[in-house]
Amino acid sequence: MSLCVNKSVTASSWLKGAAVSLCAFACLSGAAVPAAANSESLSADYAKRILNIYNAHNTEDDLPDVAARVKGRGIRQGQFWVLPEVESGLLIDSNVLATPRGTVDDEAFFITPNIKIKSDFGRHEVAAEAAVKHVEYFSRSPESRTEAFGKVQSRIDITRDLNAYLTAKGGVFREERGAIVAPTATMSPIEYQRFDLAGKLEKTFNRLKVSGGVAYAMFDYNDGRTFAGANLDQDFRDSNRVEAGGRLSYNFSPGYSLFGDFRFTHRDYDGPAATNRSSNGFRTLGGVEFELGRLLRGEVGVGYNHVDYTSAVFGQNSALSFLASLVWNPTPLMTFNFDARQRFEDTTIPGLSGSDQSYFRLSLDYEVLRRLIVSPHLRFVYDSFNSSSVKGYTLGAGLRAEYEINRYLGVGVDYLYTDRDFTGLALDFERHQAGLFLKARF
Repeated sequence: MSLCVNKSVTASSWLKGAAVSLCAFACLSGAAVPAAANSESLSADYAKRILNIYNAHNTEDDLPDVAARVKGRGIRQGQFWVLPEVESGLLIDSNVLATPRGTVDDEAFFITPNIKIKSDFGRHEVAAEAAVKHVEYFSRSPESRTEAFGKVQSRIDITRDLNAYLTAKGGVFREERGAIVAPTATMSPIEYQRFDLAGKLEKTFNRLKVSGGVAYAMFDYNDGRTFAGANLDQDFRDSNRVEAGGRLSYNFSPGYSLFGDFRFTHRDYDGPAATNRSSNGFRTLGGVEFELGRLLRGEVGVGYNHVDYTSAVFGQNSALSFLASLVWNPTPLMTFNFDARQRFEDTTIPGLSGSDQSYFRLSLDYEVLRRLIVSPHLRFVYDSFNSSSVKGYTLGAGLRAEYEINRYLGVGVDYLYTDRDFTGLALDFERHQAGLFLKARF
C-alpha cells in the first residue's frame, strides 16, 4: 500500500503512524504475507490477476524476473508449498476523495495478509491464493475499508500435448476513489462483489497450437449513501458477462509464432431499458508471439473491436484494437515490463454508453544492490467516450523501493502521483500518495 504526500502533513503525523506500523508489524511478523505496498485497492490488483484463458504462458524455464527472486522460502506441506506474507505500514493521501477542488488529505494505517499455495506434482498443477486488505484512515473514517480476495486455478495434463486450465476466483471490494465509473457524491466508496469462472482447452499439433475457452464474470454492487444520507441505488450496475473464443498459433520459426485470436462477449445488465447497457460484441486480433532466447518474450497484435448495445439509445461502436505484452531482462539485475491494449469500457455516466480506452504501462525492476530493488513505473490511460465529445487522460507515475533485511523481512517506501485531465466533465484531479511499509515473508 502507499502513502500520499501532502505539504500540510506534519512530522508528528509521520511519527505517530510509523509507531503504529512498527508495533503492528512486530505482532504480525510471524504470520502470513503479501502483495506490494501500493495505494491501489484490492479491486485494482484483482484486475491484474485475471487469468488470460487464451494464452496461458509457462515461464518455468525463463530467466527469473528481478522482483520474483525476492520471495520467501515457503513452507513444505506434503506435495504443496505454502507461501505466507504480511505487509503493513502508513500511508498519506493528499486528495482522499479525488476531487478537483476542496481537496481533503489524511493519513491511514494498512495491513495486507496474503497466502499462496502451489502444488509440486510430477504432472498437473494446482494453485490457490487468499488475501485480505484493511485500510484505517485516521480522520476520514468513512474511507476505511476491508477487502478480501480468493483464487483457485489448475492445469490438468490430459495428454502430453493436451491441457485443460480451470480458474475460479472472487472477492469483496471497494471502488477506488477517482475511478471514472464510480459515483462521486458518496459518503464512502461503493462496495461490490465479483465472482469469476474460466476454463480453457489447449491442444498442440506439432507446430500448430489451438486453444478455446469460456469465461464468466458476475458483478453485484451495493447501494451507496450521499453526504446528505440519501440512498444511492446501484442495482442498475449489476451485470453478468460471458466471453468465449479461441486462439490459433503457428510456430513458423524457433521462438516465433503467428497467431489469430477471436473473442465474443455478451454483457447483461440490470436496470430499466432507458439506461440499460446490455450488449454483444467481439474482438479479433492477429499478431506475433515471440521468445528470443531467455531474455525477451511477449506478444504483439492488432485487430478490430465492435460492440452493439441492446438499447437504441447507445447504438453501436467499432474501433481499431491492439495488444502488446513484453518482458525484457537485459541483464540479470533488470526486468522491464510493457503492456498496452485497447478495449471498450462501460460507464455509469448518464447519457454515455462507454469509452474507447487505450492503456499503456511501463515498469522496471532494478536490483540496485544485492538487497535493494527499485521499481519505477509509468501508466497512461486515454478514454474517448462513444458518440460524445467527452475525452481525456489519466497519468500515473510512481516509484517503489524495497530493501530485503533478510530472506524473511523487508522494508520499503512507495510513491504514486496521479493526474487526470478531461474535457466535457468535471473529472479532473491531482493526487499524491506516499507510503512506508514493512513486510514479512516465509
